[in-house]
Amino acid sequence: MKSRHLNPQEWAEVRLEYEASSARPTLRQLADKRGVSRSTIFKRAAREHWKQNATLIESTRQQIIEKMEAKLEAEVDEVAHVAAKQVIAELQPWIEEQKAQHIRRAVTIAKRGLQRIEKLWDENAVPEARTESLVAATLDKHDTIIRRNLGMNEAPPAQPALNLNILTNHSAVQLVASVPAVSSPAE
Repeated sequence: MKSRHLNPQEWAEVRLEYEASSARPTLRQLADKRGVSRSTIFKRAAREHWKQNATLIESTRQQIIEKMEAKLEAEVDEVAHVAAKQVIAELQPWIEEQKAQHIRRAVTIAKRGLQRIEKLWDENAVPEARTESLVAATLDKHDTIIRRNLGMNEAPPAQPALNLNILTNHSAVQLVASVPAVSSPAE
């Protein structure tokens, strides 16, 4: 087989293929592929200090991918926070309405209780203690549940968090929204 001579453009292509190809061809394979003498390609590679950089290129590519993924995750988290703020803002009027309804119910129940006490007082009748205790306990439990669910606890409310992990498929994204404490009208 007669060896051929390569022009500078072809030599640049051979060097690029040797240094950057993920297939990592040997100098012998490149010489056979291009029809160049093996000794010629070995001498040129030694003179110009050719090095196979496929691993360096792969690690650089991996770093670029990781940076892009991190940037995408940050953008997704930001969008999730904005969406969560919007959802909480849209729910806020409903929460306030539910609080007001609960307060009205509590006041109505309290009025009925006072009327019942006045009636019993006027009749000088002694109510059955077990029934009164059960009614009071049931009302207290109902009141506690509704206050907790609507963020109306007497203690300073813990900041509710909205978990968007399901929406983002990332680590839990939490958005904290402040819910103002509501005082009862009896105060």
